[in-house]
Amino acid sequence: MSAPRVFRLNSFGLAVLLTLVAGPGSAAAAPADGSGDTPLIGLPAPTVLKARLDESPMVLSARAALQAERETVRAEQGSSSAWTLSGFVGGRKYNDDPKDLPLESELTLQRPWRSDAKLDARQAWFDQREAAAQAQLRLASRQALREWLDLLSTWVRDAGSARLWDEQYQLALKQSQAVNRRFELGDVSRSERDLAEAARVQIQVQVTLAQARARMARTRIDRQMPGWSDAELDALLQVEPVVTVTQPLDQDSATAALESSADYRAVQAESAVLDSAARFEGVQKRSDPSFGVRLATAKGIEERALGVVFSMPLDGDMHDAQGRAASRRAAQAAARLQQERLRLMADRQVREVETLASVQAWGQQTEAARRFDANARTTEKAWQLGQAALTDVVTAQRLANEQRLAAQQARADALLRQWLLVLDRQPELLQP
Repeated sequence: MSAPRVFRLNSFGLAVLLTLVAGPGSAAAAPADGSGDTPLIGLPAPTVLKARLDESPMVLSARAALQAERETVRAEQGSSSAWTLSGFVGGRKYNDDPKDLPLESELTLQRPWRSDAKLDARQAWFDQREAAAQAQLRLASRQALREWLDLLSTWVRDAGSARLWDEQYQLALKQSQAVNRRFELGDVSRSERDLAEAARVQIQVQVTLAQARARMARTRIDRQMPGWSDAELDALLQVEPVVTVTQPLDQDSATAALESSADYRAVQAESAVLDSAARFEGVQKRSDPSFGVRLATAKGIEERALGVVFSMPLDGDMHDAQGRAASRRAAQAAARLQQERLRLMADRQVREVETLASVQAWGQQTEAARRFDANARTTEKAWQLGQAALTDVVTAQRLANEQRLAAQQARADALLRQWLLVLDRQPELLQP
């Protein structure tokens, strides 16, 4: 097995981050038109990823919710200025003659009248509701992508581990066969032959379990991420984190990236909806009057009347109470927005540190795996020369395999954290 590449990081703990997630102005940034290589290392181009994301159930659900909100707003806009038609048809008795029952009728057409201030506040509320639904669509797309990246990282870990266990089994099989041949020649004892065979069987059990985990990881991808080919997933197993020394984002750039993120915009849009609702309720201190016309006939058609009608609901303190409640909800949403801002900023700072640590851990684990692998080969050669016991060989090989598995886990973890850091630093990437 060839030794993996090792990246040595200096002892001063510089900010080791992806070249591809460098700040604004980086040559590795994704082109504005979405063409070219993806900044998400090892994954398909942005245009391909975005097309697949648009078909994910989470995004389709959010898109349907956006369309539903638009239709709801359109319906409410129409109802705010709708005309009301009412009528009456009956008879009125003027004397004792049972046959004298002339027909009377009334027809009224009226609509509410709203001030410009109310209309503007209502339209602003409608606009914010649609913007909030759009923000939820962006958030759904980002959450779906994060889930995909987690599934892909799990695939890298489990499928890569299955390959390592298979390689270890092939090594144990050859060793067991060699020990059997030497046992037949009388060069080794029965206990050594049994030890080699037991080690092979033990590794075979781990191969079975590792392959099952890899199949489960692939099944989850097939069900939740349709469209991914075997070639794309197999290529991921060869991808290594790309490391360079670069400066972290300055405060202004970090703040701009945060405020452009789908997470922050979703909370911000929700707060804006409640704020616009409070403003709308604030101008609703009085109910809207309704004006219209009325056409009436009496005594058959001998009497006719045409006039103007006016009505005004008498609702007491209802609108004042609704306005106060809306203002409290808006204040609560503003406080939550500030809380979310602080939380998201802290989470991003933690991810920067974790990404650095994960890359360092991957480099260190890879170096340790190389050294353990070299020790296992040296111990096996010593055993072949009669200078070491078979138990030493089995132990050395087990430790080397454990370290290779740890390095594989560290590689999957570093890839995931670097992908997530890309999303933090490029909030518009793959957004609808």
